[in-house]
Amino acid sequence: LKNFLSRAASLKSCDLRSSKKLKGFGTEAFSSCVSLEQLHLPGSVNRLAYFARNCPKLKVIDLSRLTCLQSISESFSCPCGEQAQNPTADDVQVLFGSLPKLEAITFSFCVLNNLKKFDVSGCKELISIGDGFGSDCPSLDTVIFGDHPLLDTIETRVFANCLSLASVQFGNLPSLSAVSGDLFTDGTSLRDVD
Repeated sequence: LKNFLSRAASLKSCDLRSSKKLKGFGTEAFSSCVSLEQLHLPGSVNRLAYFARNCPKLKVIDLSRLTCLQSISESFSCPCGEQAQNPTADDVQVLFGSLPKLEAITFSFCVLNNLKKFDVSGCKELISIGDGFGSDCPSLDTVIFGDHPLLDTIETRVFANCLSLASVQFGNLPSLSAVSGDLFTDGTSLRDVD
């Protein structure tokens, strides 16, 4: 489904939760949907890449049913230099829920300037967190990793330049063997790492 609903300028909400067979989207699905505010995906999706990019009004991203999701890369971000209009509401939400098969995440939320809390504690199969994940979120104040028995690697610039970040809760990470540089760089408000 390459370019699925991309540049749908009037699209405000998309709810695909009833789909049973949709496994993924091609590149640039939902990209440049400048009016899109809510996106709800079905549980059958197992991969997301270059997805919902440059959607300046996106407030709710519901991934909570994606029990088959294995990887997310370069999603919910905007290309460099296109830091367009910011959502004005304080209730931007990324709903992860329990994603038991998610192994790798690599993306930035740079278009979600009002995102305040990020919680991946339900993603128990997480193995790696990729370069730049969660960076450049000026309102983000809390990150909850939780217990991840398989998490092995945290790459560079993870949650970098999140100026309001005050609390990071790691939980139990028995397999963690590599943490690259610039983790939480420029976190000038960081008070608690647990």
